[in-house]
Amino acid sequence: MAVMGNDEETERMRMESIHQGNTFDKVRANCGFSLLKGKEILTTPLPAEEELEILRTQVDPNRYLIGR
Repeated sequence: MAVMGNDEETERMRMESIHQGNTFDKVRANCGFSLLKGKEILTTPLPAEEELEILRTQVDPNRYLIGR
């Protein structure tokens, strides 16, 4: 849903980029802990075709995690 980072000052998790189709409120509601909002939240870029191929054929060839 998003990419998190660590806020060095507070030692809390901070959202740094959000995957397309999600909102900060939706991610916060699903993370189970208090989440900080970064100063600038970027949109996570979509994976390249080569990256998808590696995920589908090497990381999760049976599509247990990625989906079918």
